[in-house]
Amino acid sequence: RVRGVAVGDGCARGRLGWLRGWCRWQRGGVVLRTVGTVRLRQPFVVGLVAVSMLQPGAINMYVPSLPGMERALATDATSIQLTITVYLIATAVGQIIMGPLSDRFGRRPVLLTGLCLFVLGSIACAVATSVGTLLLARVLQAFGACAGLSLARAIVRDTSGSAASAGRIGYLNMGMAIAPVFAPAIGGLLDQAYGWRASFHFMTAMGC
Repeated sequence: RVRGVAVGDGCARGRLGWLRGWCRWQRGGVVLRTVGTVRLRQPFVVGLVAVSMLQPGAINMYVPSLPGMERALATDATSIQLTITVYLIATAVGQIIMGPLSDRFGRRPVLLTGLCLFVLGSIACAVATSVGTLLLARVLQAFGACAGLSLARAIVRDTSGSAASAGRIGYLNMGMAIAPVFAPAIGGLLDQAYGWRASFHFMTAMGC
C-alpha cells in the first residue's frame, strides 16, 4: 500500500484523493502506473446512513407484530421467533460474503444488488402465508440488508480521508443507533392501523 493505493493483481484499489503526475511502484513483478489526475466522487452521506439503517430497522420494526403473526399464520411463538434468529444468522453469513464480492465487483454493484434482495425479501415477507415461507423470505431480506450494513463504512473509507471519514462514519453509527429506537414504534403503529403485513410493506418502501 503506497499513499492509500493498494497494489495487487495489476489493479489499484483503495482510497484515492488527488493523485498527480506519475506513480510507478513495482512489487513482486506487479507494476502500477497512474497517469494524470484522479478524483473520486464523494458519497451521498444521507443515502449511506439510510442503507445502514435497513438491517437494524428490519429486525426491530415487526417485533410488536409477533403475536398477530402467530395468530395469522396459525403457528406457535417459537416458530415466529425463529424469524429473528434466522435473520441474525443470515446477516452474519452475508457480511462474510458481501465483503469479498464488493472487492471483486465493486461497492456500488454489490450494494445495489443487496438493496434489490432486500426489497424482494420484504415483499415475500409481506405476502407470506406460512411460517416456512416467512423464514425463507427473512433470510433473503437479511442477505440484502447486510450489504448496506457492511459496505456503507467501506464506501466512506474508500472515498474520504482520515479526518473526513471519522465524521461520516459517526453519522453512520448514529443512524444504526437510532433505527432500533424508532423502528418498533413505527411497526406498532402500522400493526394497529393496518395489520402485521404493513411493517413489511414499509420495509419494502425503505429499500426502494
